[in-house]
Amino acid sequence: MSSIVIKGNTSGQIEIAAPAVAGTNTLTLPATTGTILDTNSSLPAANLTGTIAGSALPVGSILQVVQAIGSEVQLNSTGGSNQVILTASITPSSSSNKILVFAGTQVHTDTTGAAYWTLNLHRDSPDIANVANAAGYQKTGGERDFTATIKLDSPATTSSITYTIKASPTNSGTIRFNYSNNGYITLLEVAA
Repeated sequence: MSSIVIKGNTSGQIEIAAPAVAGTNTLTLPATTGTILDTNSSLPAANLTGTIAGSALPVGSILQVVQAIGSEVQLNSTGGSNQVILTASITPSSSSNKILVFAGTQVHTDTTGAAYWTLNLHRDSPDIANVANAAGYQKTGGERDFTATIKLDSPATTSSITYTIKASPTNSGTIRFNYSNNGYITLLEVAA
């Protein structure tokens, strides 16, 4: 086995030993000034620059996260259906990637009678999913929380897309969504 010995400026030396492999292998050094790190080196914070391409990450990696907090919205059946209570936008880095949507809202009813409502998830304008377990019924006034993993969506685009949660109260009682500003929608881009 051959090796290269580099003598130090003042003392000592570094030996570069060739591995025991058959055939010819090439190690190309960059044409730049810098320091070569090895398995015993720690990377200085100053060198933590640049980005890793999403295509270099394994399937299932989270590439970006967007979250929006919802303000309180008061609705009743006279205010119409499909009223936006939560919204957030994301721009996928690849048309093959998926968007995982999480959402949660605290609901407060002011009525002493029965209160009914439904929640739906929309991408841009069309309805793409009912929010799991979020069709609501409450016989007396009070609060309920809804948190759900709503959808693993495949929007097939690299354009900006907007997800919204829309509420539809179905009786005359006042219903407060995102009560005390407790509402959120979170979008995660997942590498496919």
